[in-house]
Amino acid sequence: MMNEERQYYPMGAFRRATRNGFAALVLVCATLSAGCDAKDKPARTPGTAASRLSVVVSILPQAWLVREIAGEHAEVTTVVEPGQSPETYRPSDAHVSRIMRADLYVRIGVPFEEGPSFRAVRNAANLTLVDAGEGISRIDGNPHIWLSPKLLERQADTIAEALISIDPDHQNIYASNLKRLLTRIRETDSTLQRLLAPVRGKRFFVYHPAWTYFADDYELVEVAIEDHGKSPHEHRITDVQKKVIEDKAKVIFVQPQIAEGAAKAIADAGDVRMEQIDPLAENVLENLIHVARKIVEACE
Repeated sequence: MMNEERQYYPMGAFRRATRNGFAALVLVCATLSAGCDAKDKPARTPGTAASRLSVVVSILPQAWLVREIAGEHAEVTTVVEPGQSPETYRPSDAHVSRIMRADLYVRIGVPFEEGPSFRAVRNAANLTLVDAGEGISRIDGNPHIWLSPKLLERQADTIAEALISIDPDHQNIYASNLKRLLTRIRETDSTLQRLLAPVRGKRFFVYHPAWTYFADDYELVEVAIEDHGKSPHEHRITDVQKKVIEDKAKVIFVQPQIAEGAAKAIADAGDVRMEQIDPLAENVLENLIHVARKIVEACE
């Protein structure tokens, strides 16, 4: 089931960010709790932990993706910790300071990456930025592109390109790991096509619209209680309640990072149970198969 409206957000695949003049320099120094020297990174010594790349990512699925490609050659740090929501997360100055000491930051398009607290990260001279979603058409700005195997392939390509650019000594390892990962992604896609074929065209109900790209891939219809990621108005809740009754739905899916008040109201009114599926689970491929089985059970 294809969504009607798509928006394209071009953002360079990866770039060496630069400061523009004295004003930007003052901004960065003010933001870093450890001062301007916090951006300085020690030289790597071959054969030691310090020889590994320091890579920072926004969410756990990205951490998994980077580790699959970089292996032991990168130390990966995740900004949004388990249980936190990237929709509401606000990084502290101390956290921004730690990020600034990294070699590479991989962004995905979640809200805090555009917030004022991340301005210093976006302007840092010593930090390479890569947009994992480069070239991917976003649906209404929806950032959950890691939940589509087809789009995950493109993200893996972009991350591997960035790793090779800043660490060419290990390019053969990154290329080999990428090849294996792409094979696994395609095998997972084939498994998902088979699992979801019996429920193609059917609706499944969620609170937060995280599964839009997943639904597109497998010709499903995601019905979200939230209205474009915002708390639903009464008429929205009523509309979803009607659809739940029409479909004789069994399940409304919620996620552990987001409050489920409106979902509970609909579930109680329609005698429907709530189940958790987590779009931020770290092992993306295993999670997609788990979620597919849950959707099949809900639609049968």
